[in-house]
Amino acid sequence: MNIYLDESFEYLHFKGLIKEQTLKSLRMCGIKTIEQLLNYKKMGCLNQYTLNSEELLDIKSFLYKLENGEIVLLQRGSIQSEYMNPSMYTTSSSVEYDKYEFLTFSDSIAIMAYSTISKLHGPEVDFFRELFPDAERMADTILNGKYDVLTIYRDLGRIGNIELRKLLLHYLKTLRKFEFLRRFPDKVELNTIEELIRHLSANICTFPNEVILQDFLSGRQRRKLMQLFDTLTSNLSAGTHTFQRKHLPTFNDAMRLFGMAEAMMAEGFGFKPGRVVTSEIWFMVQALEDAFDEEAFSGEDIWLQKRITQAFPWLSPTDHRFVFRYYLDNDSAPLFYIMMQMIKNSREKAIEIWAHVNGILDGKKHTFVEVGNANNMTRERIRQITQKGNKMLRDIMKCFVRWGGYTTLMASNYITELSPKYRMIQEEEHLPQNFNVFCTLLTALGDYEVIRIGDKEVAVHQRILQYVHIKNLKNQLELLSKIKYSKDLEFDLHSLLADVPSDLRDDAFWILCQIAQAYTNLSFDENGKVVFKQNYVDVGEEAFHILKEYGKPMSLEALFREFKRRHPDHRFTEPDQFRMPMLRNKHIKSIGKSGTYGLDSWENVFFGNIRDLLRITLEASPKPIHIDKLTKIVKRNFRTTNAKSIASSMAQDNAKDFVLFQNGYYGLVKKRYPSKYKRVERTTKITFNERLKMLEKFISTYHRFPFARGGDIEQTLQRWLYNVERGVVDLDTCQREKLKTVLQPFRDAHLPENEIEETFLDMCHRYKSYIDQEYELPNRLNGIELYDWMNRSKANYNSYIDNRRQYLTDLFNYITSLGFSI
Repeated sequence: MNIYLDESFEYLHFKGLIKEQTLKSLRMCGIKTIEQLLNYKKMGCLNQYTLNSEELLDIKSFLYKLENGEIVLLQRGSIQSEYMNPSMYTTSSSVEYDKYEFLTFSDSIAIMAYSTISKLHGPEVDFFRELFPDAERMADTILNGKYDVLTIYRDLGRIGNIELRKLLLHYLKTLRKFEFLRRFPDKVELNTIEELIRHLSANICTFPNEVILQDFLSGRQRRKLMQLFDTLTSNLSAGTHTFQRKHLPTFNDAMRLFGMAEAMMAEGFGFKPGRVVTSEIWFMVQALEDAFDEEAFSGEDIWLQKRITQAFPWLSPTDHRFVFRYYLDNDSAPLFYIMMQMIKNSREKAIEIWAHVNGILDGKKHTFVEVGNANNMTRERIRQITQKGNKMLRDIMKCFVRWGGYTTLMASNYITELSPKYRMIQEEEHLPQNFNVFCTLLTALGDYEVIRIGDKEVAVHQRILQYVHIKNLKNQLELLSKIKYSKDLEFDLHSLLADVPSDLRDDAFWILCQIAQAYTNLSFDENGKVVFKQNYVDVGEEAFHILKEYGKPMSLEALFREFKRRHPDHRFTEPDQFRMPMLRNKHIKSIGKSGTYGLDSWENVFFGNIRDLLRITLEASPKPIHIDKLTKIVKRNFRTTNAKSIASSMAQDNAKDFVLFQNGYYGLVKKRYPSKYKRVERTTKITFNERLKMLEKFISTYHRFPFARGGDIEQTLQRWLYNVERGVVDLDTCQREKLKTVLQPFRDAHLPENEIEETFLDMCHRYKSYIDQEYELPNRLNGIELYDWMNRSKANYNSYIDNRRQYLTDLFNYITSLGFSI
């Protein structure tokens, strides 16, 4: 390059021979041209000006090029210049340094070379700083051969390793440049740097095929190559296939022959195989090599690096390399690892509060009230923000992460601390958190709910929770363990899961077994069989066997004596104690009021009272029966009765079942008889107006219509209203209008008209009370009974044709008025 002696330094800066900072410093020193610089250098005055070490090196670099003939100085108007001879300004008149200045300047070379690298940006630069945190030690390590410049780092990938090698090459060239600028350069050191530069330049993009296969290709790419290898080997001829299985059994063995000519193939085996074998093997190796090159240079690792950088900007360089390596090996990102890093580095308030509530960072869960006090918010507001944070996490992770290897995990019906999939994830992703934190992260990603069974926590999927209600199963098992058994009973636990679909039943049974072990003392075998031992005497069952063996009716005293003979240690001491437990057996019946008992299967014995016998008799007859004939029939079983007593018994029935006809004939109210039998109307003891007032007073007092289960007065009112509305009791038009006028306001107020409506209304009141006390709707964890009742009621809403529809509608309106969703 030819430059005139009077050329300005602006021109040199334009040509890229000096830096901008050096140009500014020379201007401040009053040095504007090359000629002025050389004159000041001859006088040894450069060190008198304010120039730092880097600027002095920049000037010396320019003088070095001048000395070595890279730059030729010309005098304007002449061909040569005295300055063309570099010896004129490179002798003792050069810039002088004393010993101390020289040593300081020499030590700074490593620091300055290191700083040129540290000013760059990128993941490889960050890795470079982690690899060599100290400038002086780095120079010593590399130049003394303690570090191999071709070392491969699998976490960086192929492109990352190439970029790292380029950085090292740039560093070595910078060292060489600065070493040349020294007054007394170290020849040994220069030779070492030159050798390293040549070695690194020649191999900067070179990697062994084995390294590319194992460290730089993704799991998907490796599987693709292995499948191709299996396909190609299976298509070989029989003889070649035998040869291949012996000498090239794996892809790695075949890879050693890449780039080898067919004629040189024998050297790869150590002997010369047959021509056909050699040809087939060579073509197979060529196909494998082509596929290998295509995968190795597909750019998938470059795309993956960019993808990770864009998707997860919160990752540190170390985390970035871990995610990249994990993605290559598993075809999916480390989901839980990334999620933890995102939570730690997130600035979203909702995610921060969600993590605080669930104890993600400190391992301790906090209540809404505690978090609300810390953030000056209400409990309800913290609950809402927590729900928002949960949704944000799910949306972010589903947007950026392919489920990949987590498909199996998300398909699990339940996950425990001992689940192989969880333990594998914890080990592969280096998760420091415990299983409780893992479960919380899992619930944010999938439809899981954390259930506590005894001292264990289990993450259970909603697909199984909709059939398996933990609290209900627990109650059922506790009830089974407390039931009294009159004899040994074998019970199958699977019967508690009858409504569970067959594909979920095995996992549901596992959960059931965990509940049984945690909350009861049940001992069951691997097939779910439980044997309940006899723990009490069933009095009714014993009485049944006694009567069956005796074969005819027995008195209470006789039954009790036989019972005590069989069970002398039983706590009953009197026959009266024995009566009620005995009658709980549906097959034992009392024979009238005679104090004797028999079995309902005995055909020659009539059970029941006189009215029962009368009903049966009149039911079988197509026409009314005279009282005398009825008396004869009744006296066959009730010898002490008479006609007057029978007539009185039918009269006390208050026209419920029996009706009296003229001349002493009796029939049933529900049957129709020939018109020749004239009905005798009985005297009504209570007038219509009196009964109507009683009915109105009762409804006003109790806010409901009378039911059959109440006392005598309530039962009487219920039967009367029932018979009136069904036409059994005849009322004139005026009375019916009066009754309608009295009852209409009560019906408009939707007061319960039967026990079903009253029970339903009570559940509605309980549901409202739960919301008022808990500030939330009942759910599977809290208020399961109300939760199940609401689900059933909503499903049957359209089928309700009574007041229940109105009660449920009012409850819906109340819930929505509070801001909840039905």
